[in-house]
Amino acid sequence: MSKRDLPTRTLGQYIRSVRTTWGWSQQQLADALKCDQAAVSFWENCHVTPGGTSLVALACLFGLTVERLQDEHNLAIPVVPYLSIPAFRHLPRVEPPPVQVDPPVAEVG
Repeated sequence: MSKRDLPTRTLGQYIRSVRTTWGWSQQQLADALKCDQAAVSFWENCHVTPGGTSLVALACLFGLTVERLQDEHNLAIPVVPYLSIPAFRHLPRVEPPPVQVDPPVAEVG
């Protein structure tokens, strides 16, 4: 997972943030979760909260526990799931942004 912490948001806003960061359409996320695109739209627009198997599938896809996903506080955007998982092979590959590393500080002495 990325080290970028994000402000508190609704679960729907978090789902949309992850999906758009990954470069996925609502249909691609729905395909990965084996649900309807309309369900993803309802979640993202906070008309309905995902529950049951959909909530478990989201947590698994995002690399979180269900409890952590429901917490909604300072959730980081996860990296795109490994495409070695057969169910995710058809989804687009998006590379995470490069990590900025500060150069080592020279010792004075």
